[in-house]
Amino acid sequence: PIQIDLEHVSKNDLLKLSDEIQSYGVNCVLVVLPRDDKTASEVKTFVTKSLQFAAFNRKTPINVQAVQNNNAGKKYPLWGCFEDILIKFGYPLFRIDANLPDKDSIFNQPRRFMT
Repeated sequence: PIQIDLEHVSKNDLLKLSDEIQSYGVNCVLVVLPRDDKTASEVKTFVTKSLQFAAFNRKTPINVQAVQNNNAGKKYPLWGCFEDILIKFGYPLFRIDANLPDKDSIFNQPRRFMT
């Protein structure tokens, strides 16, 4: 783990975190936020800046998904996090086959809709 004083975050701290995460070759990180709202906001901002801003991330931006500490052990909030990750990567969670004609539909759309 990288220890960073959130009161005095430097550009080097942002670069260090980005390089550390990049070294694992991941496309997405799941951040467990602390219980304190102010600190949680600072952590999320710090991680997002270091992994997605071009000034700090020398390679490809990494997607960030966050979950509150008190929800990290619960299955439904975690499933929601993984659903959000899938959506961010462009994977539809489900599709609806509408009962509409394909060609002359008043909606001018194909029968299959993705969400």
